[in-house]
Amino acid sequence: MQARVDYLAKLANEGALSPDEDAEYEALIDGADLIAILKLKARRVLAA
Repeated sequence: MQARVDYLAKLANEGALSPDEDAEYEALIDGADLIAILKLKARRVLAA
């Protein structure tokens, strides 16, 4: 999965993403952001 994200990021930086790749990349980034937020909230709950 990380290799795919890295590949899409490279294409994005070059401005070479197709519309389908752009949608996939955005979905992967949104998912990673959601996971990061949930992990932060879980750490706060566990620390309390």
